[in-house]
Amino acid sequence: MRYLLPLLLTLSPLTMAAELTLKGPVELLAVTPPQSFSDDKVSLAAGEHQLLVRYQETLSSRSNSESDIDVRSEPQVLKLTVAADDKLVLTAPEHNSQRAMEQFAKQPQFTLTGTSSAPVQDEIKLKGFLLGVDYNELLADYNRGNGPAVLSSTQATAAATAAVAATATPAVTTQPAVLSTTSHEQALKDLYLKATPEERKRFMSWAVQQF
Repeated sequence: MRYLLPLLLTLSPLTMAAELTLKGPVELLAVTPPQSFSDDKVSLAAGEHQLLVRYQETLSSRSNSESDIDVRSEPQVLKLTVAADDKLVLTAPEHNSQRAMEQFAKQPQFTLTGTSSAPVQDEIKLKGFLLGVDYNELLADYNRGNGPAVLSSTQATAAATAAVAATATPAVTTQPAVLSTTSHEQALKDLYLKATPEERKRFMSWAVQQF
């Protein structure tokens, strides 16, 4: 036991991780290097990371005949460096009107407490109406560019390798499921109803161009 205790004390700092909590209208979409996370909390090893987040707030309907209004920003990349014992909190302000929400969504600003340096923020503009966005791949593609929030070359290479490993799946011989026309239509209706007003406009613009 007397030999085991010093060994545990030596190894314990390596296993410690920073804890990031999200509060308010902030949605976490992806983390670099890729890892699992909950809706409002993620653990980060000491070092450099990227968070892909967006502002998302819902304005409740005033009557049963109306639908709630969801307002979302474009995905935002936050690059930050954390220490093993950091307790971080990422927040965004709440708003009480659709106009205020939409105005904030154009240039969202997040507040990160618990770290010695402010994160570097950049925006990824999604083009058109996209279904089933792979946010890990979106971050990997961003790191192939020269934006202000890209990872260092070493970190980016490690993150890309982790992303490939996380998305790789063994080959299977089963036949892919085929959706009926009715299922396709219902899926599109469900996605349209869940979309924000801005996303619906982009979808309609895209759909008209297909005819």
